[in-house]
Amino acid sequence: MTTCSDGWDGAGIPALGTAPDARFWVALEQPGPWGAKAFTQSRLDPELGQRLEAAVAARKGRLLLVRNPLSHPDEDGPRRLFVGAGPMHAPWVAETVIENAATLLHLLDGWPDLDIVETPPPPLQPCEPVLLVCTNGKRDVCCAVKGAPLARRLAARFPERVWEATHLGGHRFACTALALPSRQMLARMADSLAVRAMDGELLALDAHHDRGRSELPQLARVADAWLRGGTGETDPGAVAFTVDGDVVAATHRDGRSWTLQITKHSSDELELPESCGKPAVPASWWQVTEL
Repeated sequence: MTTCSDGWDGAGIPALGTAPDARFWVALEQPGPWGAKAFTQSRLDPELGQRLEAAVAARKGRLLLVRNPLSHPDEDGPRRLFVGAGPMHAPWVAETVIENAATLLHLLDGWPDLDIVETPPPPLQPCEPVLLVCTNGKRDVCCAVKGAPLARRLAARFPERVWEATHLGGHRFACTALALPSRQMLARMADSLAVRAMDGELLALDAHHDRGRSELPQLARVADAWLRGGTGETDPGAVAFTVDGDVVAATHRDGRSWTLQITKHSSDELELPESCGKPAVPASWWQVTEL
């Protein structure tokens, strides 16, 4: 079976900087089947799903539904809740168990800005790193064909630390995953890369596999991933970025600096679908030029 990601992979188009905007992530356990629009097409009450998604988005975060790859009985009850947040230089991941999904609304009302606080607010408790793998085949076939088998293999090795997730965007780079606490988004995942990501540390990867850190502004996200790939730097707070138009000034705490021009390149000669079942469009990707 040929999927949209097969075409993008075969063309060698980089995934650099394609992570969606999210200053923090909230992952709510929701067993059972998911539809393409999981917040309103699952066993979660549709009205509540909409309210939860909107409440997290209003704080500049993103909500995901997650489930255990090895066992997700279709029943209601207490559920796990993970939050990946914190300032750029000190990311954290924490968890708790809530009685029902509606509890999350009350928690959000009482929490401070999650992208600023350096320690998780109650009742969250720091936990081991987790990996969220996009597997929602109702959203895109790639996620089921490539993501679900990987999630099951990893969950057998890392119980309770690998979860299926509803939607991380970038189907064309399947399988995709979100690593917490680093908030680094990964593309074209294989077992070896996934095992490295389980440490929870920021990784220095090539443009083929690094979608970037979601909490950074778009052009800084591209520059950050490009620099890490070239320098091997993995300290999340080592480099500061200043964006001016399409130029990003990057300054390392050791005194090194770079001036990078970030441009979007597209090719009318190369058309590919960005999602399975959709028409082909001119392929585009980010390019970095050191000035």
